Amino acid sequence: PLYLNRQDIVLLESRDIPHTTFLCLQNEDHLWLIRCLLTPSIAYELLQEKVLPVFQLRKIARHINIVEEQFFIKLIITCAFNIMRELIDRTRIRISEKKARNMFGIVDEYGVLEYGQVFIQYTVMRDNKLYLSEEEDYIRKNNIGRCEILTTKVVITKNPCHHPGDLRTFDAVDRPELRHLKDVVVFPQKGPRPHSNEISGSDLDGDEYVVIWHEDLIPQTPNETPYEYDSQEDPPKMNRPITRDDINQVVMEVSEQDCLGTLSNIHLAYADKYGIKSETCTYLAGAISQEVDAAKTGKHPLTNEEIVELRQGLDSKWPDFMKGRGKKEYYPSERIL
Repeated sequence: PLYLNRQDIVLLESRDIPHTTFLCLQNEDHLWLIRCLLTPSIAYELLQEKVLPVFQLRKIARHINIVEEQFFIKLIITCAFNIMRELIDRTRIRISEKKARNMFGIVDEYGVLEYGQVFIQYTVMRDNKLYLSEEEDYIRKNNIGRCEILTTKVVITKNPCHHPGDLRTFDAVDRPELRHLKDVVVFPQKGPRPHSNEISGSDLDGDEYVVIWHEDLIPQTPNETPYEYDSQEDPPKMNRPITRDDINQVVMEVSEQDCLGTLSNIHLAYADKYGIKSETCTYLAGAISQEVDAAKTGKHPLTNEEIVELRQGLDSKWPDFMKGRGKKEYYPSERIL
């Protein structure tokens, strides 16, 4: 399954996805965990997802009641506790693999997609059922995969995503020329700007995208203007050959000044207090993009003094969902997180 993180949730909220949608998804996840503690077949699905295949779980679960056996009930409780901890600490919301996937992005080499369209063909994953029908058992043993082509609205983003324009909706269409491509999202080569670049400034060099076609998570509002990631400064050039000392210096600077996590937390706090479309959040989104590439460019967008100044702009008050991060004063957040 795919899990929404805080950045995804904040961007979806900014596109007018109701709070009740996220709460319903959370409640569905809670109900599934409760059923895992009571029903052997559901508990088997949980263990299949979370536990390494070190033993033949299906054979064991068919001969004993795993929700009553001491070892397995402790294992189930541990897995459920881990999921709840991730939900509390990281606000991870589970979405079924039937409604969302992580996919690598590629370009339409045939030129058949128009601007605003994507092609997505995904393999239908086998259900982790404890008891299978004869047909399902045959498919599982012979590793037969069935594929489906999406012909609906989809929402796509790529982590890290901090700018409102990083989350975009597209029309998924079917094109016979692309049907040999599976489990990837195909972007068009047409248009004023590559869609991949509009999404967090990616360039299809192995980038992985969050692709969602859950009907309740498709924004009805138009896409926001994407951030101009290419407008950032080029890395400094040297008028002499690069030496090993230069490489070592860049590595040391990147290691010492890595502040990606700090900037992400500050951005999250500003987004909660002033809205993700505020000027400061837009500025931070660009800075975070540069910080992600700092290992390649050798350039950090903000100094420690500037980061301290941004912290002071919050008046030392942080939203309550960021408790446990060394902050002292909190206020009750009125947003979804």
